[in-house]
Amino acid sequence: MYSTVTDRYAHTAQLVNPSLNFRAVFQSSSWGSAPTTAYTTVSADMDRIVFDHDLLICQSQSNAGTRNSRPQAWAKNVVSVSGQYHRNTLARTDDAWSSGALIGPAADGRLKPDLSHCYDQINTTSSASATSYTSTFGGTSGATPITCGNFGLLFQMWADGVFAGSPGLGRDVFDSRPHAATAKALRSIRRTSIPLAARHTT
Repeated sequence: MYSTVTDRYAHTAQLVNPSLNFRAVFQSSSWGSAPTTAYTTVSADMDRIVFDHDLLICQSQSNAGTRNSRPQAWAKNVVSVSGQYHRNTLARTDDAWSSGALIGPAADGRLKPDLSHCYDQINTTSSASATSYTSTFGGTSGATPITCGNFGLLFQMWADGVFAGSPGLGRDVFDSRPHAATAKALRSIRRTSIPLAARHTT
């Protein structure tokens, strides 16, 4: 997608256009521009996209192991995602940043990433065959869609009325969804269960 989308603003507008068939409630992006610590015009463009189209966007930070990040992830309105090693165990005692993913903060002092997830040994489909899997997928490119998938659950819970105290409403998730800013604010629920990569020891 990165190589074919020439106008991200227009592309994102299509995802929320009620006259089209896409009906998206979030976007997961594991690509971006050259890493920096600065809030750039690219960052500002991302903020405008989220604000104008009211679509939650999860953006991978990068895997530099430094403060440098894709400028898309420095945007204030996106949910920027970093990662940590989970070693493929249930124990949290061996989870660690280990100088892998970006840790922030931004040059202007803002704390980023917003969230993180495990980004090693992620089981996913393989290109080898229609029924094969691989555990070699990883990095923030893997942590970001996992995090966005959790936001998908949040949107379903919102439509069902869980946050209103009356679950079982069964509303359409596309017609009854929180604003992107509201969904991002609810990230604190996730943050209590999966710490930021910056909070992990090496």
